[in-house]
Amino acid sequence: MMWTKALAFLSNWISVILCVCGLILLSLGAFMLNTIVGVAFTGIEFIAAAVLIERERG
Repeated sequence: MMWTKALAFLSNWISVILCVCGLILLSLGAFMLNTIVGVAFTGIEFIAAAVLIERERG
């Protein structure tokens, strides 16, 4: 019973969570010169995943 509520919450908010995580990683990447490429790329991947999930839902 509790798992279904947790899965319903995640299915509704996963794209928002991914987009926020992506924005945070992009902002961190702007200030970390040594790892900027890795962090920025990961942030872009999270944002792209959020967009794809939203488009998949319709």
